[in-house]
Amino acid sequence: MHRRPTRIFLMYILPLIALVAIGTSVYLYIQNNRPEAVRVQEENDREQAKLLRELGAILLVPNETPQIATITSKEALTQPFFKDAENGDKLLLFETARKAVLYRPSVRKIVNIESFQLNQAPSASPTPQAQPQ
Repeated sequence: MHRRPTRIFLMYILPLIALVAIGTSVYLYIQNNRPEAVRVQEENDREQAKLLRELGAILLVPNETPQIATITSKEALTQPFFKDAENGDKLLLFETARKAVLYRPSVRKIVNIESFQLNQAPSASPTPQAQPQ
């Protein structure tokens, strides 16, 4: 009678433990060996989704994916739209809706909203004070 529990352990429980360990190892290996670009893109997607959720709680957000930039040098911004901007603020450009939203995530407040027109002429290179995400 003493052999029966050992036999059950060897036939059922030990293979189950091995299968879980192998599965966990494979998952962790795949997660840690993904290309850096994929991990960065996934992090940016999560941050963008969080930002749009926060903004959507206080504003009717257009149904499109915005271009997002972070203000990193408020001193270099001379346009009136940016007069109340702070470093760390997010600029969201909704091209189809033609809306620009300046949002401050630290206090979850909208700093400024403005309509804009798209120029058909080639645009200048991006300004160094706003880093796309």
